[in-house]
Amino acid sequence: MLKRILSSLTGAIVIASFVPALAYAAPVNVNLTITPTSTVYDGNHVVGVLADAAPGYSNSSLRSDGVAKTDMYFTPESLFSRQVTLGDVASISYWTKKGSTHTVTPADWFLNIYTKPYAGQLPTSSSWYGTRIGTEPYFASNLSDPANSWNKWATSAATNQLRFYESTYGYFGSYTDPDFATFKAGTSLTGARGPGVAYATQPILYFSPQTSSNDAATFTGQIDGLRIQLSDGSIANINFEADNTAPYTHQDCKNGGYATYTVETFKNQGKCIKYVNDHDYRVRGNNITYTAYSTMPRHATFDMNTASQSGFFHYVDDPARIPGQPAHTKYTAKISAVNVDGDFAYFAGKVTDSSVPAFVGNWVFVKVQKGATQNIWGSFTDQTSALNGVQNKSNPADGPFAVTSGTIHIDQ
Repeated sequence: MLKRILSSLTGAIVIASFVPALAYAAPVNVNLTITPTSTVYDGNHVVGVLADAAPGYSNSSLRSDGVAKTDMYFTPESLFSRQVTLGDVASISYWTKKGSTHTVTPADWFLNIYTKPYAGQLPTSSSWYGTRIGTEPYFASNLSDPANSWNKWATSAATNQLRFYESTYGYFGSYTDPDFATFKAGTSLTGARGPGVAYATQPILYFSPQTSSNDAATFTGQIDGLRIQLSDGSIANINFEADNTAPYTHQDCKNGGYATYTVETFKNQGKCIKYVNDHDYRVRGNNITYTAYSTMPRHATFDMNTASQSGFFHYVDDPARIPGQPAHTKYTAKISAVNVDGDFAYFAGKVTDSSVPAFVGNWVFVKVQKGATQNIWGSFTDQTSALNGVQNKSNPADGPFAVTSGTIHIDQ
């Protein structure tokens, strides 16, 4: 593990002398953007999630792809341009979002902190670090973690306060572990790797957000906004974003987003928005008719665009497919995510009005295909699945259904 990352370090790892950190001139403030193609990963199984970011962090976020483990590694030297001990760290916080509470499913993004090897440490197969320190959201005190919402985890907070433990020797935490201030005042474990040393004096090798190998095959939770503050006031803000090659929506250009792009570059927000408008896609169809599962005709009318990520989708079937409901089952969804790929468009939105009251508040995820062969897919789902479906250009659960009349337009 970490062979690729460690091989990029200059020279061998220097055995650290655990002395108090030197005084440094002025605090530093670093804003770092990490995308799926950044070079901070050992295992990289993340995808970007457009138009869904943690509060205070613009544009997008990252999520696990549900295939395998992800682990990222950030050195204090890359963040603060100097060595940092565990005692120098004043606070840590980050945000996650997933489809269940931790009581239902404990899996989530966790944080490991690795310290540097220390004098007297015995040679072992994993001696690239001194101690391994962990914290996991599901062990947090005063847990408040609604599903499908961004939840903040922090070292000092009234709710979701992180607990810390040392996992060097295979202990992986409990609900009785101490808070950060109490933990870093202690001493590392003595064992086969060497003697214990005061945590506060140990220089940090890596801050490492990770997903668990045990849950990676099914875990698709999101992460955003890792913030590390030192006792001297220095702050590192790590913003997890979808790849920033070019803006896709007006929102991508706002809150300083125009300055983050690496292929298309912009002097200001206005030029960025002009680029988005010049590359906008409009997706529309008037009285698109298709048949699903039976001889029952269904109709859809929709109009939206990628620049504003907004529009509407109106559906009606004839006759009613639910006994006891009105003659026509109807609903209208307010679209808030749109993606285009060639002859295909993907969009999602929340149902705001319906002849069936129970439909209101659900999310609809739709895919349409233009051209000589026209098709439509569509299904009700939850917000996270709908938005991820648009981002990942996947197929809704129902369909494809052949369009029998009307024309689907996907025009730039």
